[in-house]
Amino acid sequence: MSYKPKVLEVAAGGTGLAATTAFQLLVSTAASTIGGLTAGTTGQVLTGVTGAVPAFSATPSVTSITLSGGNALSTYVESTSWTPTIVGGTTAGTTAYATQNGSYVRIGNLVWISVFVAANTATGTGDIRIGNLPFTINGNCFPSGAMYIDAGALAWPVGRTQAVATGSGGNTYCTISCSGTAQASARMQMANTPMSFIFGMTYQI
Repeated sequence: MSYKPKVLEVAAGGTGLAATTAFQLLVSTAASTIGGLTAGTTGQVLTGVTGAVPAFSATPSVTSITLSGGNALSTYVESTSWTPTIVGGTTAGTTAYATQNGSYVRIGNLVWISVFVAANTATGTGDIRIGNLPFTINGNCFPSGAMYIDAGALAWPVGRTQAVATGSGGNTYCTISCSGTAQASARMQMANTPMSFIFGMTYQI
């Protein structure tokens, strides 16, 4: 049995194989011309260039990447703003806002939210609910987050001196759980008074 090596051929009139160096990739640099790309460096990937020779890049820009299961990468990573609200748990009421700043970062089914919401007046009744969360909390998730409160006229539940934002599965809002020494947790109630809340929280969706 004899072995016959293949010979690289180009169309008539082609210039053939241009000079190359170690670790180059061979590409068609023009009609009937084969040449070598400048060798890539550690951390670079090969990217396409419309109407031109591909190039290596350490910071490629792509329209979409599809992961296993047919899901695009954009369905796993997202970062944008949202608008938090303050309403009452018994009666939603009408709230006049001074500030409604919310942002979130979502990676897969995990979301981190940042909230700064302030009201001048609020006519709702019942538990204070900070709502309109960007995603519904997972049914098995009960997240909480440390909170800053600036609302001197709000009445704290008797004997409670600390507060955290708390959520529960299936909801798109947080309540304010207050605690104190030898006291059971109780939720802060709405009042028609200026109030502002700042907190962050991580939860599953």
